[in-house]
Amino acid sequence: MKSVKRNVLMLVSATAMLAGSLGFAAADNKELRINVGLPPTHSWARAYSFAEQELPKASGNTLTAKMFAGSLLNLKETVTGVRDGVVDMGLVITGYFPAEFREASLVNELAMLGESGIAMTGAASEYLMTCEECVADFGKFNQIYLGTAVVPVIKLMTTKPVKSVADLKGMKIRTGASAYSRWAEHFGASSSTLSANEVYEGMSQGVINGNMHPQTEIINLSLYTIAKYVTDMPIGTYNGTSTYSFNADAWRDLTNEQRAAVIDVVARGNAHVAMEYQKDADRAKGEAEAKGVTWLTPDADLVEATKAFIAEDIGKVAGLATASYGVQNAEAKVERFKELVVKWNGLTKDLGTDEAAFAALLKKEVFDRLDPATYGMK
Repeated sequence: MKSVKRNVLMLVSATAMLAGSLGFAAADNKELRINVGLPPTHSWARAYSFAEQELPKASGNTLTAKMFAGSLLNLKETVTGVRDGVVDMGLVITGYFPAEFREASLVNELAMLGESGIAMTGAASEYLMTCEECVADFGKFNQIYLGTAVVPVIKLMTTKPVKSVADLKGMKIRTGASAYSRWAEHFGASSSTLSANEVYEGMSQGVINGNMHPQTEIINLSLYTIAKYVTDMPIGTYNGTSTYSFNADAWRDLTNEQRAAVIDVVARGNAHVAMEYQKDADRAKGEAEAKGVTWLTPDADLVEATKAFIAEDIGKVAGLATASYGVQNAEAKVERFKELVVKWNGLTKDLGTDEAAFAALLKKEVFDRLDPATYGMK
């Protein structure tokens, strides 16, 4: 009888221990809410779904993800949505908030250095990840910075043909970033900082008659119905994004192994987004031309005047950053970013669209530096 009682007690104890173990495991299994403030058909959303697909595999199924595309928070709302824990991770456009992300915004003020979204993804991610003041900018919004995917080169989409300097005068152009606003105003146009969510309505209502974006947006935002012309002149890249801003409280609730899994996924994810965007840009021209959009070759006067403007503007960025946002040692920071642009132009010049090779570069040069036990834990 005593033996039976002892066996029963042992069984009860083992069951309790197993239940406790399962309860602990269940607590560690988390579903992350991910937000991208654009429709599911948009390049950002389609490429962004990489994280949703890859997190379970990378984390041994302890992390799953649900992505909200254009249904929860728009692009401007995502900053506070991530901060307040409405979502665990989201696409944050720092370029919309230059005063709040004053250090991080320096890379976007130097947007016109960009000749390739692939190269600038590496340069911007490395600069921001190794800039304590930049990481602190995100910390003020309860966010962990996890890389920047830079989209392809910016072009001008318009409702009337623009080929010369004279054609720009008097236009109303959505620019989306200070560097592009300076470019537009230099040539006698007025600038608007409408978000990407607002471009179609702004153009259809005549609030703007030009838009500066990668040529993907002629399709992504259905602008081909209004903007019938694209001036085929690259004007830098848009570097003002935090692809995977992570809520700091949610980040600190993860295990070291889960944080390591997230770091692995976002390293590959930044490469995936940048590469997919470039492929979409290559396709967009043919699709838009089939819908009646004309690609215009700019006149030499506009090309040369733009080159001269870019050279002059880059020389002013350090002074503007200090005067407008109080950035200290701005000249040294500008020089450091310029050096990284040269470095990444060299590293990526022969990559083509080899996503795996680019992801390996990002991991080696940037993300392998992150210790999941300490990064973002204070």
